Amino acid sequence: MKKFKVAVPSGIGDFSWMWVKLSTIKDAEFEFFVPDAWPYRTKQYIDLLPGAKGSLGQHNYNDIKVWEMRHRAPNWEKLVKTYDEGDFIYLQANEHLGRGLPLVDWMPDLEANFHYFLPETVSRFKLPRHCIGVHFAAIKGIRNWKAWMPETWAEFMTLVSKSFPDVTFVMLGGIWDLDSAQEVKGLLPEYVKYIDLVGKTTISEVIKILRDIEYYIGYSSGLNCMRNVLNKPQTTLWPAHQIELMYSWVDPENIHSRDYMGFTYDAPDRIFTRVKNKLKEVMNAKPTRECVKQPERECGALQR
Repeated sequence: MKKFKVAVPSGIGDFSWMWVKLSTIKDAEFEFFVPDAWPYRTKQYIDLLPGAKGSLGQHNYNDIKVWEMRHRAPNWEKLVKTYDEGDFIYLQANEHLGRGLPLVDWMPDLEANFHYFLPETVSRFKLPRHCIGVHFAAIKGIRNWKAWMPETWAEFMTLVSKSFPDVTFVMLGGIWDLDSAQEVKGLLPEYVKYIDLVGKTTISEVIKILRDIEYYIGYSSGLNCMRNVLNKPQTTLWPAHQIELMYSWVDPENIHSRDYMGFTYDAPDRIFTRVKNKLKEVMNAKPTRECVKQPERECGALQR
């Protein structure tokens, strides 16, 4: 059994893109070192994966880029020939994908398992049928990326509720996203149903929720990457400066089936028009999970 120590970037999505390839290597165990910085969720995610262990490192993203420049290798086989057990490999796929190049062409000697194994997990939160997960981002990030402000999210969710009155929105994100979530809640009409789980979930619970909800729409983050790993339908909204990244990391089959759609931020009615047919499709499908009673308004306390 070969053992590798790999220093990786801090984000779940950044790691997941690499694990699509590295998870296909047989007879290998990986210890992944994530930058020692809050909120430590990537380490928790890695620890759920077979053949992987998460640890904390003292590197940053620039350290990874510098190491790669000194150890240029066109594929995994040539890279590991320079590796002695106990050494570190510094690795990232971000630069490749950020140029719009497909993930299958990164470390091209490795197969791509876009839907690698994620364990069955449990959640304290029991969901009704017809749930759409939403992820807003924090106000600071929204402003920096010129993403949707809370009033635009409220307008979009209202449009969805008018056409799909049985829908319950499941608000996801870290506690750092609380400012936008609270504003969205204050702007929604009374008939829009939602469950506020922002800052309330563990990584294991998020995986369970992403596995169970009928649809997901949110800004580009680790959540949409996990949703694609689970092979579940979604729409991801991207800032204009990341347009090359919009499709480069996604399973091509999900793109062709429209189970993954990516768009740069646009008027909420235009985004709704683009996703409406897919919402009809998933909302009319038979449920694959046990559902609880539809909430009257907010049911953030639906726990067992």
